[in-house]
Amino acid sequence: ELLLFKQMGKATVDGIQLRFTGSIQRDDTGEVQAVELVVRGRHKEVDSGEWKTGESNTTKVTSTNSYAKLTINGEVLYEVDLINMVEIVDGVDLMEAHRNALGL
Repeated sequence: ELLLFKQMGKATVDGIQLRFTGSIQRDDTGEVQAVELVVRGRHKEVDSGEWKTGESNTTKVTSTNSYAKLTINGEVLYEVDLINMVEIVDGVDLMEAHRNALGL
């Protein structure tokens, strides 16, 4: 939890990067698939809840993300990068024409 409070001081919109990995199992085929979510941003709020002697505690973190990328079984489902004007969904960059129009 100490690290969360230290991260609150990050000044840039992409100051913190988090990577979540796991797996899911399809109900219809039983196939197990690898899942990875990468996000960058900064924490907006850290709520440590109520601390009571002898009880466990839950910490809630609210973040604002400037980047997110979801990959399942090696396939990128979406990638959104607000800073660089990139929005890729199912392999199609929806912002490419806008960047080209702006000369970026």
